[in-house]
Amino acid sequence: MHLILRYPNGRRVDALLLMRTETLMRVIVRGQNETLELQNINGIWVAEDRQRVSIEAILTDPHQGGRQTNTKYNTTDETAKTVNAAMRSTAAGGIN
Repeated sequence: MHLILRYPNGRRVDALLLMRTETLMRVIVRGQNETLELQNINGIWVAEDRQRVSIEAILTDPHQGGRQTNTKYNTTDETAKTVNAAMRSTAAGGIN
């Protein structure tokens, strides 16, 4: 899953979710060579440097459902439509 993280200063970064539990999240941020660990402390996600981080958006993979699109991100609604279309195509014998 793709995430958009937002820092208190308004900076937004794209990240890829690697692992998540209720209290811990590990992501990799575009352009960085190391993973970033976020901790959920009293309902607030906090980075290793103790900076608050908001999860602004959780986005599905644009290639999910077997279809490529020209858009960078799909919403959950769009992914559901893609999956339904793929299932109809399979039922019609379009995909083996």
